[in-house]
Amino acid sequence: MAVPVSAKPVMAAMPDAAEAPSRVVIEPSREPAPINILIVDDEPKNLTVLETVLSDPAYHLVRALSAEEALLALIDHDFALLVLDIQMPIMNGFELAHMIKKRKRTAQVPIIFLTAYYNEEAHMVEGYDTGAVDYLHKPVNPTVLRSKVAVFADLHRKNRELGSEVEQRRRAEDELRELNETLEQRVRERTRELEEHAARLRRANDALEQFAFAASHDLQEPLRTVSIYSELLKERCAAGLSMEGSSFLDVIMEGAERMRCLISSLLSYAQADRLEEPAELAVSQEVLEQVIRNLARLIQESEGAVEYENLPSVPVKRVHLEQLLQNLIGNALRYRKQDQPPRIGVAADREGREWHFVVSDNGVGIAPDYHSTIFGLFKRLHGPEQSGSGMGLAICQRIVERYGGRIWVESALGGGARFHFTLPAASD
Repeated sequence: MAVPVSAKPVMAAMPDAAEAPSRVVIEPSREPAPINILIVDDEPKNLTVLETVLSDPAYHLVRALSAEEALLALIDHDFALLVLDIQMPIMNGFELAHMIKKRKRTAQVPIIFLTAYYNEEAHMVEGYDTGAVDYLHKPVNPTVLRSKVAVFADLHRKNRELGSEVEQRRRAEDELRELNETLEQRVRERTRELEEHAARLRRANDALEQFAFAASHDLQEPLRTVSIYSELLKERCAAGLSMEGSSFLDVIMEGAERMRCLISSLLSYAQADRLEEPAELAVSQEVLEQVIRNLARLIQESEGAVEYENLPSVPVKRVHLEQLLQNLIGNALRYRKQDQPPRIGVAADREGREWHFVVSDNGVGIAPDYHSTIFGLFKRLHGPEQSGSGMGLAICQRIVERYGGRIWVESALGGGARFHFTLPAASD
């Protein structure tokens, strides 16, 4: 059906409007970007009416006065929707729709046909055959047109958001993959560093143990000779020695005994974390009672007392637990106040997967400045006049750390001390 172009009516009565330029450039806009909608009609007044009906900040309306202009706009920009008049010169809306659907880039763009003349059912079928999503007759109800455009605009917006979300997810997956690769590389490097560190530590421990055994056997032999001949000299020649000579001999014997004690402590320190087989459960209370028997003379001389109750069994080698308790209780007895007998308490509380032990005393105490250093080798805070090698607390720390525990002290000078340490709890 041919209709003269000059006889084509406008959509509605509107004031005259200046014709739009033949091509409209879509200016970039801020986020959120408006939806691009292409409106095509060879009658400028009809385009003005469409712009008025569809005026919305969410839409970016682009005019095209011919099929040629519409094709150029479709090449330059992406559109969410086409509102397309059918009756146009040179190339009508049906023909333009066919061309649009043939292009891969524009094949999925929905088209709403508008017409004042193509009202027969055959025309509607032809319109839908070209891929149109709707077919409206002029004069168009503005509310209906806005609703239909809003549906397709919303669909396009959701598709765009979905595409953005997919892209973000893809980027996130790429970043996660890169992060995992980096993390795996770091784990490999860290594992290699830890293995190298463990190897160095094993070599150092082996060297320490070898030294300790050498000290125990090779150094103790001449030391025993010094001790024995010093005692023989004192027994057989005491009458012929002056007071000064006798004093010198006492110093020699005391020095030999100190050296023997130091060598023995070094050997104990070297062997403190040696555990060649899984430890059986050590009954803490039985071990503590043995420690009290070991220290019976010192306890009796100081008129001291050791209080305890309900101590647990722990998966620790018995000899290690005995060393640990004997060093702590022995220190409490040695570093007591002169004006009152020592009172020592031993207690333990379950905290998750470990037991928290506390050995407390009423002794001379330790200044806070030394709390972090007293567990080092050869640390003696109370002067050379006190007996001992200065290695007892270092041995305690080595034992506790061997079983994955911690050891620390709470004390103030003159206010006694509370030594805390943790040991693993037996599996339930």
